[in-house]
Amino acid sequence: MKIEIDQSGKLERTSIPTAVGISNGLSVTLFISSTEKKVIQRHFRNIKKPKLFSILTFSVLITLGLALLKKKKFSEIVIDREYPGYENIVCEQVKFFCSLRGIEIENIYVKEVGRKSNSHWAALGAYRDKKQATEMKAKDIIEELKNKKPRSA
Repeated sequence: MKIEIDQSGKLERTSIPTAVGISNGLSVTLFISSTEKKVIQRHFRNIKKPKLFSILTFSVLITLGLALLKKKKFSEIVIDREYPGYENIVCEQVKFFCSLRGIEIENIYVKEVGRKSNSHWAALGAYRDKKQATEMKAKDIIEELKNKKPRSA
C-alpha cells in the first residue's frame, strides 16, 4: 500500500499551526496549534536539543498518523520534501518510532508529492479548517519521545 505524506505550515514557524496529511486514497490529517508547537519547542530547548525540534516532531506526527490508519505493515511511504538535507534522518526516525508501535515499513523515501496528491489537499484543508483533522497535543508528542533514544543530528 503506497502512502503519501505532506505538511502545511512549517513546524519551525511557531506562530502558525501545522497540519500533516497522510493519504492512500483515504486521508488522515493531524493538526497541531501554534501554542502546542511552542510547548514542544520549549521541551527541546530544555533538553538542549533545539535543532531536533522540527525533524523529530515531524517524524512523530507521521508515526501517529500512520498508527491511525490501523495497519501493521506499509510497503511504500513517500514523504514530501520538507527538510532538505535531513531526509535520511526523517525516514530513519519514522521507521524507528513505527517499530516501537509494531508497525513495519518496507520502503520509505522523500520526494516531491506535488499538488495533485491527496495528502497535499488533506494537509492544506486541515491547515485552513482544523475541524477536519485529529488535533494533537504537545503532551502526546513529548510522551512519544520520552525514554526513546532517537538519533541526534
